[in-house]
Amino acid sequence: MKACVSLIGTALALACWSPGAQQLKVNPSTGETQKQFAQRTKWWREAKFGMFTHWGVYAIPADGEWHMNTHRVQVKDYEKFVPMFNLT
Repeated sequence: MKACVSLIGTALALACWSPGAQQLKVNPSTGETQKQFAQRTKWWREAKFGMFTHWGVYAIPADGEWHMNTHRVQVKDYEKFVPMFNLT
């Protein structure tokens, strides 16, 4: 009987960790399974898109878009960064 219970427990554990079972896991933030995510993002992956980087004057102090707010920088002081910023 002990061997039977152990065998059933092992079979259940293997079933839970099988690749098919992994596809059924749901991402709590999106509510989609791994398979749904793969289908939804298939075009993006196949198109070989990379990363889109955006930047602005806030890149000069290298502190993020909220630099003026977090450091309480006045506009007249922040404007000093504008000539230093080179878009190219």
